[in-house]
Amino acid sequence: MIVVEDTKLAPPNAAEQMITHLRMDRCPDCQKHSLQPGPRGGSAQNLTCTSCGARWNVAPPRYIMFAQRIG
Repeated sequence: MIVVEDTKLAPPNAAEQMITHLRMDRCPDCQKHSLQPGPRGGSAQNLTCTSCGARWNVAPPRYIMFAQRIG
């Protein structure tokens, strides 16, 4: 099961697309390969896009099953 928390998602398949982008180290917002790893805690890690500034909390970091927008 994939869990995504993002109030900005509109299309039905947007959650799957967002997870796919994050798994490919690509920002779901600007589509660039510019995700910088940040702090970790437990099974989660923060990712920040150095291009557009979008921030995400993902778990687990390698094979993402949960994603939440930060901020």
